[in-house]
Amino acid sequence: MNNSTVARITALDHGQLQLSGELDFDTVPGLMKQAEVLLANVSDARVDFSTVANTNSAGLALLLEMLRFMRARDATIHFNNIPEQIAIVARAYGIDTALDSAEFTEQATA
Repeated sequence: MNNSTVARITALDHGQLQLSGELDFDTVPGLMKQAEVLLANVSDARVDFSTVANTNSAGLALLLEMLRFMRARDATIHFNNIPEQIAIVARAYGIDTALDSAEFTEQATA
C-alpha cells in the first residue's frame, strides 16, 4: 500500500520546533526519532503544533513521548497550539489535566 501521509518536524531556532502535516500511526514513530535528535542537546524546548493538519491519538502519544524524553533529561518542554483533536483524546483517556499544566500552553482554538 502506498502511504501518502506527510508530516515534518522542523528546527526553527535553538530549542524551537515546528510540527506540520498529519500526525498519525504511520508518521509519529519517525517524528519521535527526529525529535529525540533535535532535542538531545536542548534544555528548554518549545514545540508548535499550529501547522498540524490532522492528528489522532498518535499525536498525543508523540506529545507525551517528547515530554517523557525531556523530563528524563531534567529539561523543560512547552507545547503551543495543541490541536483540539489531541485535547479530545486526552480528555477521553482522562489525562486532560496535564494539558492545563505549565508545560502545555496555548491550546489551539477552533
